[in-house]
Amino acid sequence: MRHRLPRRFALALVIVFAVSILHAGIAVAHLDHQVRADKLNPNKPAPYPPTATPVAPGIAERLPGETMDDAIVIASLPFTGTGNTCPYADDYAVMCPYGNWAPDVVYAFTPEVETNISISLCDSSYYDTALFLYRSEYSAYTLMGCNDDLCGPDGYRSAIEPAHVVPGYTYYIVVDGYTSACGEYILQVEDLGPCIPECTAIWEPEGEVDCEHTYFDDFNSGCETYLHAFRSIPPSSHLIRICGSSGWYYDEYHYPTTDSDWYEIQVEVPGPIDIFCQAGFNCSLTLLDGRNGCYQYETLGYDEGSWCEGMATVSAELTEGTYWIVVDFESGTASCGLDYRLWIDGYIPDPMSVGEDVELSGINLYTPVPNPSIGPVEIRYALPQQGFVRIAIHDLGGRTVRHLMGETAPSGPASIVWDGKDNAGREVAAGIYKCRVSTPSGTAVRPILRLR
Repeated sequence: MRHRLPRRFALALVIVFAVSILHAGIAVAHLDHQVRADKLNPNKPAPYPPTATPVAPGIAERLPGETMDDAIVIASLPFTGTGNTCPYADDYAVMCPYGNWAPDVVYAFTPEVETNISISLCDSSYYDTALFLYRSEYSAYTLMGCNDDLCGPDGYRSAIEPAHVVPGYTYYIVVDGYTSACGEYILQVEDLGPCIPECTAIWEPEGEVDCEHTYFDDFNSGCETYLHAFRSIPPSSHLIRICGSSGWYYDEYHYPTTDSDWYEIQVEVPGPIDIFCQAGFNCSLTLLDGRNGCYQYETLGYDEGSWCEGMATVSAELTEGTYWIVVDFESGTASCGLDYRLWIDGYIPDPMSVGEDVELSGINLYTPVPNPSIGPVEIRYALPQQGFVRIAIHDLGGRTVRHLMGETAPSGPASIVWDGKDNAGREVAAGIYKCRVSTPSGTAVRPILRLR
């Protein structure tokens, strides 16, 4: 029976073979830093050691695309190339996440403009493929991305989409195979165009540095490292907007992984929550119930958003407690530094935590009923003496949303009902509002939480 390899465990080490122009010999990877299970094909077997070391053909026998020195040039996009890797030597090998020692063919592409490209072996490639993307810098080659399983009839074909490329560099696409697999392939490379999520001043920065090779994620790696580090988000009466970045990289143990970002929210007010993610990569968005900790969390919602225009969306009804929002990759790989935008709506503070003046100058203003509310709210108050009183609803910015009363009122208890609408007769948005009761002798304020 074929099994999927898990990404992270906490208590063991796994020894994997990784022969690469970047990392030669044996790489020891903590199971804490393995590729997540849902990134891999569920039926894939574990790789086995090679039985023999491939021998490169002689100089007279070298084929076009044997190495980066004689790569097949991609002159323009879109590009479709066909071939068979079997006659080639094994020149490049990368843990992605499995080892490979298969024959490989190299293509070269030099972009004229900054853009994003799709690199695919998904259509009519007839063996278990692997795919690597390198970038040349001053006679050195940096691994930008890799993929082993993503597409095809059995899920064993490979693609890297999107891949961010910039002018001034040459990028090398290596068509490879799982372990020693080789065969015929069809390589398709397409220009996806630019996609840069705009993060203006209204967006709160994630606060994490961009990942890179040998990077250790100690900022918001959540349950995926032994640190259990989370980026805490305080509740807000307004829509929360966060701009972050993520990417694919080799961790400090030279094991391929992704910079998944974990955000922690502490829900005080039960109610609905809506979460959205748009990214310069294929964004996956997960909402987890973290009330029982990292080893017993439950998935409450999951969605995938395609690169650039697609939106991942998760909605749920939450009770009090700890929850985690995870931004990660839906599939494939993307180099570090690609941005995403995260929206959180409905994560609001306890109304009683908002500053209030319950009794001032003899005015008694009681807790509105019901509070929180989705319909009419009864506002109960008591005046120490007869006189002019003004009652209004304000938002947290101090703007008047609804004028309820402005007249002389007798002393003693009284009440008035707010129907949840503004002065124009429109339903107000969900959020925190303040009921203000004012008299010539003073003012009292109580918060009101409106739910949808």
